[in-house]
Amino acid sequence: LDKNHYKVMFDDTLYYIMHNDESKDDFVIDTLVTHYKNGHLKLPLDNGEFVEFKDTIPNWEIDYIIHEFLGYNKRINNYFIVEDTYKTKCWYLINKNTGSIDTVINKPLYSPSYKYYGYTFAFYLETFDGEVGYKNLETNKKTIIKFNSELPYKFKWVDDKEFLFLTNMWNKKKKKVIKEKYFLVDRKSTR
Repeated sequence: LDKNHYKVMFDDTLYYIMHNDESKDDFVIDTLVTHYKNGHLKLPLDNGEFVEFKDTIPNWEIDYIIHEFLGYNKRINNYFIVEDTYKTKCWYLINKNTGSIDTVINKPLYSPSYKYYGYTFAFYLETFDGEVGYKNLETNKKTIIKFNSELPYKFKWVDDKEFLFLTNMWNKKKKKVIKEKYFLVDRKSTR
């Protein structure tokens, strides 16, 4: 697949294994700071204000919203939280300087320079399709690569220009995973 801003290449197991260092968790939870109290998640900003999320649980079986603090990244000064509802999950990056909120489809994994983040997401319940995305944090430009009948996972950066991920091929007739594939993506737009 060749696109304007990236080139997706099939990869082999060996290259993936050579870069098999686990993706690091960029977000740390400070156990000494409590951000959650009585159904309110309250995150302090650098200007003295707060960003607040409120849980709602009118009916636990069919309608609820729960927020969970997943950590803080000191290098980029962002909080990371997940909003879990009866039907969906949303992940948010909250800038501690400005309070601006960036909605992400899954946990972002940052490039070595922290100029980009990437993610994988698979739609298991409905279509068994997926996507891999990345964002340039300097330009705020997002790029999404869509897959049909493939479920991407295990995203990892090689460097700021390339990243790797795996997919499982989904056989709709047999209703099972039939093949694992390796991909290497070269972001052409940043050369």
